[in-house]
Amino acid sequence: MQAHQSPRRITRREWGVGGSERALCAVLLGVLLVGDVLGDTGPLETACWAAGYLAVLGLVFRSRVAVTEDQVVVRGLLRSRGLPLRELTEVRAGWTGLTVRAGDRRLICVAMAKTNMAKWLGREPRADRIAAQILAAAQQARTADAHSRSAAPEYA
Repeated sequence: MQAHQSPRRITRREWGVGGSERALCAVLLGVLLVGDVLGDTGPLETACWAAGYLAVLGLVFRSRVAVTEDQVVVRGLLRSRGLPLRELTEVRAGWTGLTVRAGDRRLICVAMAKTNMAKWLGREPRADRIAAQILAAAQQARTADAHSRSAAPEYA
């Protein structure tokens, strides 16, 4: 007789901004910064623009969403926040980012927004694929949880 095996669990999966998007953002922001430095601006205005450019670059390079064994973690520019994987009620990809909802709590990962390029080329947006994978992981976690509860012995 074989022992009951629970479904395979996801240990860690992580998504961030793609390499080509990072390179394009870095080049565009670099060109804008050089144009601003070479333009007719004062040192304070240049420093403010540089801080804004660095914040956007930081957001692009740091922002990501990850699925661990028991939670979804959204990392932004300054902090990371998580939601329990088993409690996810909605994962939706939109133009403003990937929205992850568990009950009344909501997280948005701006790095995983839908792009117009995918729509124009007739392709499924990467954000939609990521949302589907997160939903599948949540379903898998709920199924594994139900299996572990049904396999546990009950004592009177």
